[in-house]
Amino acid sequence: MDKSLLLERKKMRKQLKGIYKKEYRVFQKLLMQDMAADDKFQEVDLGILNLFINAQTEGKSVESIYGKSREDFYFSLLMESGNYSLDERLKLKRSERLLNGWMVSILVVVLLLVKLSYADFYQIKSNGFAYLLKNGAVIDSTEVLKDEIFFELNISDLNENFNKIVYESEDGKIVLESVTKENENIIMHFRGEGVLSNNQKTLVSAIKHSFDENGAATFAINAECSFKLNGNTYICSLVDMTGLNKYGDEFSFELFDASNLVEGQFKDQDALEGKDTITVSMKNLVKTEWK
Repeated sequence: MDKSLLLERKKMRKQLKGIYKKEYRVFQKLLMQDMAADDKFQEVDLGILNLFINAQTEGKSVESIYGKSREDFYFSLLMESGNYSLDERLKLKRSERLLNGWMVSILVVVLLLVKLSYADFYQIKSNGFAYLLKNGAVIDSTEVLKDEIFFELNISDLNENFNKIVYESEDGKIVLESVTKENENIIMHFRGEGVLSNNQKTLVSAIKHSFDENGAATFAINAECSFKLNGNTYICSLVDMTGLNKYGDEFSFELFDASNLVEGQFKDQDALEGKDTITVSMKNLVKTEWK
């Protein structure tokens, strides 16, 4: 995470007032849904902040930023080519709205014709992997991965773990979305993000997805999460998990299993004192592929 951008965005957000602040938060919520794990998230958020601050300073309406439909503006912005810088894309976007936006419409139509039918494209964009279940997709294969993954968990500053990618391949990635502390225990919240397109529908996760004999979707934890300390291995405990959602799925582990607690405290707490990070591992991850 770029701390300089983070501080700049925080400073700029304080400048927004009234309707400009309210409308910016709408866009920020959309960005968090679609780009939270993207390297460009902070850059895009900063660009949109600039638009609202400029409109506020110049006394222009919020509609001058996105025209008649904020959804169309946001969608077309996400679909823009990466051949331009963010500032250039935003300037082009404002010019397009002044010219009735017909070029954006053509761009969207072309993309839809090349990649997907409009209905499928809209459904996949809106519902992601959850659309596979609604559309009756069939699992083509499941594979338990042989490789164990390792990552550093910051236990002195939990916010430093925000949106940390702990696994990534051509089949998807696993993101450490956030880390929280509850009753002296540390909870790790993960998000499995798959790859979803016309040619590929894959997901790598700690969860195994399948169908029962009646055709109903089922899911169960398959991976084991643990960490080592002073030569001892401590198993982490599953807290929660979900079925398929927009991005893939979600699951959470608490660092200290109940068997490793004494009167609510980790039994090897002294060994943690003075440590900023510990190494956490996961094994038996599952790759699922849909037809």
